[in-house]
Amino acid sequence: MECTMRSTTDMWSCSISLKFGFDGDGKPIASPGIVPFGHKIHDRSSVDLWIRRAQAAILSPHHHHSEFLKKSKHALKEADPQRLQFSRNSVCIEINDPESPDLDFVDLPGEFYMFSRQ
Repeated sequence: MECTMRSTTDMWSCSISLKFGFDGDGKPIASPGIVPFGHKIHDRSSVDLWIRRAQAAILSPHHHHSEFLKKSKHALKEADPQRLQFSRNSVCIEINDPESPDLDFVDLPGEFYMFSRQ
């Protein structure tokens, strides 16, 4: 997961995208890219569900990511034997908040990196 926090805004919002660079076997793909996932979020209480949807989309390369845009929290918990335990692809979150510091976070299994933008 990659998280970017920006303070250069007048109101709070959150955008989520999916960064694809690897196939389901972890091998590099020919055309890596970043795909917007859903709409800009203005309700902080819905961010958790949107992150869960994005994570499920990343861990389910056998489904198109758009299939996860409207799934409920309950539907996301349903067992999927093809769901990966880990993916080299990323969920990218950009939070715009006039009261936040300008920071970048990168969270990898077992590691965490933070970069300050000062």
